[in-house]
Amino acid sequence: KLSKLNPKKINFNDVDKNYSGQDILMKLGELYQFESGIFGYGNIWTKMERIVENIIIDELDKADCIQAEFPKLQPKKIWEQSGRWDVYTKEADIMFNMSNNLGDYGLAPTAEECATIFGANRLLSYKNLPATYYQIGEKFRKEIRYLFRPRTFVMMDAYSFDKTQEDMHKNFEKMHDVYMKIFKRIGINIIPVVSDGGTMGGRVSEEFQAITKLGEDIILYNEEKNVGI
Repeated sequence: KLSKLNPKKINFNDVDKNYSGQDILMKLGELYQFESGIFGYGNIWTKMERIVENIIIDELDKADCIQAEFPKLQPKKIWEQSGRWDVYTKEADIMFNMSNNLGDYGLAPTAEECATIFGANRLLSYKNLPATYYQIGEKFRKEIRYLFRPRTFVMMDAYSFDKTQEDMHKNFEKMHDVYMKIFKRIGINIIPVVSDGGTMGGRVSEEFQAITKLGEDIILYNEEKNVGI
């Protein structure tokens, strides 16, 4: 029963119309802000999160993707091997990092380094390709600190390994279709648009935009075909 969750009583007339979802959850006590960009989540939130995660997992598994889990605390040395440590800790200043008597570490803003090392250990022959590993877990970034992208957030990230560039592009298109199916099942009308890879890098990048009055981006799109221009 909802009463067992001990939600606070709220007056919906007092809800912030600009951020109604966030404000309702905070007034109910289902969302607690410990600090700017750092939240605690209650039962309603976590149950909804599990529902969404199960849809994501179901669609990715149908596409023969393999679920994995990479460490949230990552050693500096693997980021130095990829040449991205300074980019993430100094130039872009995205990664939370720390030093102690055990060494230097960063809290995972992403997991390309871990996924690549993991894949190299598992995929010993071209016969094992293609393979796509994915995870759903917490990430940490010194970025925008609204609810939409707080300092710590749950993200699904996937990493593919292919024989050729042609296979890579095929995998890219396959993942595009998987994302479209996920959004359709969740009930969010999205528009795929070309994007800037930013610190992630890469030659081709695409993101999925949802039209909302709270949006931060301005995009051009074909309303009939529902695709970005």
